[in-house]
Amino acid sequence: MYKEKDTDGGKLNIGPAWDYDRGYCCVEGWVWELTHTGWPFPDWWSILHTDSVFLHQRHCRWQELREGAWTTDAFLQMVDSLHLLLGDAAPRNFQRWPELGFADFNGNVAARKANIAARLEWMDGQISGESCEVLPSATKEHGLAQWRLFPNPADDLVLIDMGQMSDALQLTIHDLNGKVLFAKSIQVGEQRIHVDVSKWPSGFYLVESVNEAGRRVAKLTVF
Repeated sequence: MYKEKDTDGGKLNIGPAWDYDRGYCCVEGWVWELTHTGWPFPDWWSILHTDSVFLHQRHCRWQELREGAWTTDAFLQMVDSLHLLLGDAAPRNFQRWPELGFADFNGNVAARKANIAARLEWMDGQISGESCEVLPSATKEHGLAQWRLFPNPADDLVLIDMGQMSDALQLTIHDLNGKVLFAKSIQVGEQRIHVDVSKWPSGFYLVESVNEAGRRVAKLTVF
């Protein structure tokens, strides 16, 4: 874990990741708990798992990936492509290293595919949460800002209708890395805010408002 320079946002970053083989140790259970019983792992993993906002954002990021690049079929297709690529080399590998004890290459590929599919299913059940449109803290308590944004998804201009505001608020839009792309203090009486997103990279952004009643966050999609 390291901290960015303040000029780069000052956020904490985790990475780079390594020891990816440990991710295939099991079908159930968190690897960082199961494989580190003999020596300490960073306290941050346990701490982050007690933070509701982190858990919600993790859920939304997992959901986004599972609906796109990380579908189960995508994983299995990658295994199939590597199976084909390594097909001729695998027998030579087992001849050179017979002590590995895994001479059935095709059988081990099939077992690995079953393991991956079961692991993804388990993670789907573990990484769950509320709707990704609004963070848990964004309840509809009395006095909380009830603005609307449209179109969503958007590709050029986003209109934020502030509705009937009873208090001034601070409005920000930031990417999933926490970088603020738009910020404005909204006063009572301001009805509509226009935000040009035409030059923003495609992806997901968080629109956040804070006033005396609390905090509200909604997801904005730019394509």
